[in-house]
Amino acid sequence: MLDLWKLCYVEANNGRCLIVELGKPRQLRRLGIVNLMEEDGLSMCGSISNMKYLQSLVIFSKHDGILNLQTISDPPRYLRNLCLHGLKTLNIHEGALPVLEHLEIQPSPQMEVPFGIQLLKNLTRIDFVGMPKLSHS
Repeated sequence: MLDLWKLCYVEANNGRCLIVELGKPRQLRRLGIVNLMEEDGLSMCGSISNMKYLQSLVIFSKHDGILNLQTISDPPRYLRNLCLHGLKTLNIHEGALPVLEHLEIQPSPQMEVPFGIQLLKNLTRIDFVGMPKLSHS
């Protein structure tokens, strides 16, 4: 299983041990995880740091959660596609996602434009689905 390239629709609600195990396949190119709970976010970021060749990541949060990409100590340098569903907050810090080309966010109604989005220099496509409407005063 260490040579796996693609792993999609993994149920994260099976516990933190599963999240840690996700970081073991070092050749993983594509990962999709569903029902990620906020308390597993730190473990998930640790596992993502081990995925050196990851190119596509899809995360479905179980509840409106917070995913802080700053806690990814060594972000996958090949990550080009990132899809996040059901998050309340997303913080992007300088150097976190150097080659990201596509960002899709399908948030909860409370989600705002991610902090630090201007730092994504290679972003060519961004999709905001279900963003709250701006009120004009």
